[in-house]
Amino acid sequence: MRVSKKFAHISKSALFDFTTQLIGEVYVNSQCVLKGNCVLDASLHRIILKEGCQIGQNTRIYAISDRLVIGEETIIGENCEILVSIGARTKIGNSVKIEEGAIVGDDCVIFDDVTILQDSIIENSSSIK
Repeated sequence: MRVSKKFAHISKSALFDFTTQLIGEVYVNSQCVLKGNCVLDASLHRIILKEGCQIGQNTRIYAISDRLVIGEETIIGENCEILVSIGARTKIGNSVKIEEGAIVGDDCVIFDDVTILQDSIIENSSSIK
């Protein structure tokens, strides 16, 4: 795992692949799992992974315009690009892109190969195919 010299706060119970990159002020809470080649880039703003998050292989998370929080027990698939906070217990499939300014609520399901456009609002308990 590659961690930048700036703040990285990692729970002892979090699991990482050695290819994971944490850049900037990243907080990884208990029971989080980050699979191979993930990048969490908080060089502009803080990223917080709440308890029990799972981040799939080759996924990129960038805090571009504000603090970014991934809610507890949220699962993000492989090859995703996430630019916004995600609510709790949300499941995001593989190859999903969520653009800056979008809002994703709690308990949502976003299927594979979906792009959520800038400033879209995905309300709590929504399902997007």
